[in-house]
Amino acid sequence: MSFRRCASRFLFAWIAAALLAVAPSAEAGRRWQGRPEERPSAAPGNLGIADLHAYQISTGGASHRVLLRALVENQSPVDRERPWRLVVRGSGGDPLSTCAGDGLPRGRVAVCEMWLDGNPFDEGDRIEARLDRQWEDLAEWDGDPSNDRAETEYRTFPPGGAPLRIASWNVRPRILHGMGEVQFDFTVEGAHLVWLLVEGKPPRLLAGHPADGLVSGRGTERITSSGPVTLVARNSLGAFVYEAIPVLNSYRPRRPRWDDAGAAPSSDVVLAKVLEAGVYEIPADEIVLGRLSSYLAARDWAAALEHLRELDRQRSQPVPASALNPEGLER
Repeated sequence: MSFRRCASRFLFAWIAAALLAVAPSAEAGRRWQGRPEERPSAAPGNLGIADLHAYQISTGGASHRVLLRALVENQSPVDRERPWRLVVRGSGGDPLSTCAGDGLPRGRVAVCEMWLDGNPFDEGDRIEARLDRQWEDLAEWDGDPSNDRAETEYRTFPPGGAPLRIASWNVRPRILHGMGEVQFDFTVEGAHLVWLLVEGKPPRLLAGHPADGLVSGRGTERITSSGPVTLVARNSLGAFVYEAIPVLNSYRPRRPRWDDAGAAPSSDVVLAKVLEAGVYEIPADEIVLGRLSSYLAARDWAAALEHLRELDRQRSQPVPASALNPEGLER
C-alpha cells in the first residue's frame, strides 16, 4: 500500500470521527431550541412603607388620642390584586394597631390612619410598622423585603423646649340672639401653627411661629348655629392640643341628636385609603383637623347649650325695682 493511500484513509477516518462527535451536540441543540423559554423565578411585585409618623392630639394638657399615619406604596410595575396588611408595634413588641388593604394598583399610595385611645407611649419610644409577608402570599408576590419595615420616634416637644400648651382661650359673647359675631383671643405656648374650628366651616389658620414659641392673637368669627368654637394648635413635631367653648344661638333650635357617625375611628383593624393617581400623601394637618372637626360635631353638646339657654332665660326675666336697680322704678 502506497503512502498516499494510507494518508487518504487516515484523513477519512479522522473526518468521520469528527462528524460523529458533533452530531449528538447538534441534536441536543435542536432539542433545546424546541423547549419553552424559562422565566426568571424572582417575584415581580414590591410593596414598601414610604412613611410612618405618630401625632398626639390632646385637650387641656391631658392626653386624648394618638394618630399613627403610615403610607404604603406599590413600587412595582404590576398591580397588587390580593389583600395586604400592615402591623404597628410599640417598644414592647406588642401589636398596637393593624391596617389592611384589598389591593394596591401599580405606582399608587395607600394611607393607613390608625387611632389609639389614651397615650400608650413615653417620650422617645420607638414605633415600628411592618408589612405582614405571610398574609395572602405577599412574600411570593413581593420580591423585595428591604422596604417592608419603617420606624419612627415618638416626640411631642423639642428637647429643652417648652411643651405645647393653650395658656388662654376666650370667646365673647357665648349667647347670641340670631346670627352674629363673637370676639375671641388666645395665647398658646410652644406653638407652630394655630387654627380656629367652627362647625360647618373649613379650618381657619389664625397665626404661626417659624419656631415653636409663644403665639397670641385676637379676632372675630361669624356664628350661624349653636355648637363649639374650638382653638387648635400644633408644634413642629406634630403634637396637637385643642380647647372647645360652646356658643348658643338662641334663635336656632339645637340639633335633635348627636351621634358617633363622624367620630374618629377606633384602634381596631382599619382599612387603608388608596389615593388618587399622582397623589402621594395627605398632609397630617388635613387628617387631624378633619377628624377633630368630625369628632367635635359628633359630641353631645346638648347639656352645655341647655345650661347657656337657662342663663339666657334668667337674664331676660325682669328684676324688681330697688336702689341697686333704678331702671326698674320706671317700668
